[in-house]
Amino acid sequence: MMNPKFVAHEEEIVILAKSEYDEILRENKNLQAQVKFFQEMEKFSFRQRNGGKTHTVNELKEKLGWA
Repeated sequence: MMNPKFVAHEEEIVILAKSEYDEILRENKNLQAQVKFFQEMEKFSFRQRNGGKTHTVNELKEKLGWA
């Protein structure tokens, strides 16, 4: 994760170590994958059935803790 001192002071220019930069890129890629997943679910009006009850995408996101 990025050095907390930069986050705390909201610096506009930050010098990162290669490992910090790579970690941020990996984290960003994972977040983009999550966004794409939910965009596709919403695009096709995905619904999940559970015990006869239909759940909307927003309810599913809340259950996953991603809302």
